Amino acid sequence: MNRISAWLYNFMQGRYGFDQLGQALSVGVAVMWIFSILCGVLANMLRLVWIAWLSTALNWIGLILLVLMIFRVLSRNKDARRAENEAFLRRRRRRSERKNASAKDISSKGKGKANAKDEAGYKYLSCSFCGQQMRVPAGKGKIAVKCPSCGEKTIVQS
Repeated sequence: MNRISAWLYNFMQGRYGFDQLGQALSVGVAVMWIFSILCGVLANMLRLVWIAWLSTALNWIGLILLVLMIFRVLSRNKDARRAENEAFLRRRRRRSERKNASAKDISSKGKGKANAKDEAGYKYLSCSFCGQQMRVPAGKGKIAVKCPSCGEKTIVQS
């Protein structure tokens, strides 16, 4: 190990690191800065002041998100950062469940009895960790289920 990597390894000891919320913040930083650049180019082409202001605002929002992301990565308060990440994952899971429920409602319209016949004998549940919808056979008692998305194993009543 060279000196720089050893220093970085020692520096990161005891720090929280990168998680799903950190990934979302980094995507937010990239999106804000890309739109800031595009708005800046558009403002120069069209000579519109309000687009230049929008570019500046997007740039500042991206900078704030970057500072927040770095703060979370370098934080030593792991319990607080873990709670923030879990709250973020819960909100994301609820949003995907609502989306899946509305998509299921749309896809089931017009199918009538054929859909009910195909779905008989199965129970639908969501992964407690990532929110992925899973179909399990109904009436089999307690069964072990592995989520195809995140690999989390749980025991459920079917």
